[in-house]
Amino acid sequence: MEFKRTQRQHFFTILNFLLLSWLWYSFFTSETLTEKVIGVLCGAWAAVIAYNYLRARNLGHIDSDGLTFERLFRTVSFKWDELQWASMGEDRRALVFAYRHQSDVKDRYVGCSRKALTPDAIDAIVAAVNAARPNLPSGPPEADKNGATS
Repeated sequence: MEFKRTQRQHFFTILNFLLLSWLWYSFFTSETLTEKVIGVLCGAWAAVIAYNYLRARNLGHIDSDGLTFERLFRTVSFKWDELQWASMGEDRRALVFAYRHQSDVKDRYVGCSRKALTPDAIDAIVAAVNAARPNLPSGPPEADKNGATS
């Protein structure tokens, strides 16, 4: 299953790009150095937005091996057996996963905001994680020892 952007996300991404491009042109064609610097910053921001929009058509996908998230400059993926813990409760603002590749010494973390995903995608991720790893902890093991809540 692939996680796609919602229509609202498409709209606001394109609107944000257009506004920043207009600001870039407006500031860059001005006379003062300060406005030119602001124009260059707006242009760089617009370029990053366009790059992200074109590079990561999907936000990620689930397959039989694991989970993949498409990020701005890289793709983060892990297999189900590499998953150490996952915080996916309804009360959480984000889905957070800790995974460890075979060559890693420490856990790596990846998170995804609930606002970025559709409810169907969230349900599919939670169901896939629970099916692949039914007894997976909801937080780091050391949280039980020091009284921290996950």
